[in-house]
Amino acid sequence: MGLTAVVCLVFWPGQINDDTIGIYEYARRGLPNNDWHSAFYTAMWRVFIVAGLRSLGWALAAGVLILLVGLYLVLRARLSRPAALLGAAAVFAFPPVLGFGVALGTDAWFAASILAAFGFVLRAARTSGRSRTISAVLAVAMAYLAVAARPTSLPAAVLVVAALALVLLQDRLGGWRRLLRAGVAGVAGGLLLYGSNLGLTRFVMHADQVHPEQETYKYDLVLMSVQAQQMLLPPALYPRQDLAYLAAHSDPTSVDQLLWGRSAAIPPFILGSEFDTLQRAWLSAIRHHPAAYLRTRLNMALWQLTIAAPPQWVFLGSPAAYNLPPPNPALYAAAQAYMGVGTSGPAPGAVGSPLQRVWIYLLVLLGVIVLAARSRRRVDVVLALLAAALLLYTAEVLVAAPIVTYRYMYPAVVVGTVLFVLLAAGAATSLLRLGQARLSTMLQYGTSSSSS
Repeated sequence: MGLTAVVCLVFWPGQINDDTIGIYEYARRGLPNNDWHSAFYTAMWRVFIVAGLRSLGWALAAGVLILLVGLYLVLRARLSRPAALLGAAAVFAFPPVLGFGVALGTDAWFAASILAAFGFVLRAARTSGRSRTISAVLAVAMAYLAVAARPTSLPAAVLVVAALALVLLQDRLGGWRRLLRAGVAGVAGGLLLYGSNLGLTRFVMHADQVHPEQETYKYDLVLMSVQAQQMLLPPALYPRQDLAYLAAHSDPTSVDQLLWGRSAAIPPFILGSEFDTLQRAWLSAIRHHPAAYLRTRLNMALWQLTIAAPPQWVFLGSPAAYNLPPPNPALYAAAQAYMGVGTSGPAPGAVGSPLQRVWIYLLVLLGVIVLAARSRRRVDVVLALLAAALLLYTAEVLVAAPIVTYRYMYPAVVVGTVLFVLLAAGAATSLLRLGQARLSTMLQYGTSSSSS
């Protein structure tokens, strides 16, 4: 709580962008929900406002607290309580984590929620009785928050429930039937969480369907047209039908210039029959030009994973740009300077340093899975499932993302960072034990030699 208060003191009301303002304005004005952003989080924000907590900063406080709890619980799986507390603070203060740890948005909320969900699974693994039951309930609640934050979170939710099932079934792993039961429970539980959120937003909140997936369709059709050198966008949606214009106003990172501003040539929002036309055009393009589609998505992946280029948009700018100045401008400026260590360019839009190279964190996730492959310890298996959850989430983003941005990769960076700390702590412990064993052997040898 103390660290959360310090973070809020420095960064209040949090770093925001246009999406944040859009969600907040819907909540503040009580407008009808839609599925462009998270309808559930919009409704939750509305509850905050009705309760008198009108500042965006309260969402910052909640998000930071959940993230810190998740970091602590994951580290607590192998570290002592003081070490886990210090480790959680250190990981949170790490610039690639801090950059979006203080941001208000669904990517940051997903990262905090999924980490806390696995953290409570790990807590359930080392507790019993009522404490284990409470941890299990909180793990499911956090998994629901993750599902509500991002539509690409279903595989991660499945693995949370599967990990929880492995913990609750029996104290010892082993046997394909137990693993099968956990897998079935994971799929059923994940689908239940996903379906519950879908049902809540559509049939209880009556959120309008505005099809946010249209952003992906437009991105793919524009870049596939350039790749195949054939116009794949329907004339009804792109009357200009000019390939050169598409190429001049798009690149693997974004097609936003074609949707917004003076060079806009494609409607930014498409509904009704026009959406059906767009969707059919996208499916037809993939069916008839699979090579162009694969090249488009491969280029997206190389940029998104920061293999083709440095990371982009690694933190947001000051909320003062939205007439929400931080209460401590000097403190905020110093924190912003620290957060931007190694980056270039002003915020928002700063170009990241090697610290934000996403592929490094994915290698850590893979390493955790490889090291846990032969382990029968529940903690190792749960940590491996956490790593797998983020790899699957990242894979979904690479297939569906309509823009290259660091915030989409942020959850993998957070989890990769905290798991690296655990790997480093484990390696240090092993080296210490090896050194102690060798020292003990040397002392025993010296004692026996002197006795003889």
